[in-house]
Amino acid sequence: LSARRSRLCGRKMMSSSAAEAARRMKVLHTYRRIMRVAQKWGDDGERRYIVNEARGLFRRNACIRDAATIEQKLFEAESRLELGLHYNIPYPRPTNVVPGATGKDGTSAAVLPAYMDSYKSHGAKQVPKHILVRSPKMF
Repeated sequence: LSARRSRLCGRKMMSSSAAEAARRMKVLHTYRRIMRVAQKWGDDGERRYIVNEARGLFRRNACIRDAATIEQKLFEAESRLELGLHYNIPYPRPTNVVPGATGKDGTSAAVLPAYMDSYKSHGAKQVPKHILVRSPKMF
């Protein structure tokens, strides 16, 4: 596993501190929990989506070393898992985008909830159209 991870990140693995080891255990626990949920999911197509989405996002984020970013990604994974279990829908929940809403930086980019962070950072793929629900213009 560490050889694969070093190949993905393009650098040698370094010895980790206790805090890094604890974070790694938390990440692996979250990944395993998602895979266990996927095994028990009813629909085959949705099961494949859960597995492919989790693998893709965890692989894409495997090289992240910043503790705050790791915690943010873990929050995203746990939020999406809990939302999926609660609503029995594995896909990200559609978000309401008010016309003219802007992000913190003042751009007109879509404002997305925290559990959609992977769709807007690290050069991720575009936000799927079915996730953005545009409100009708008020005037």
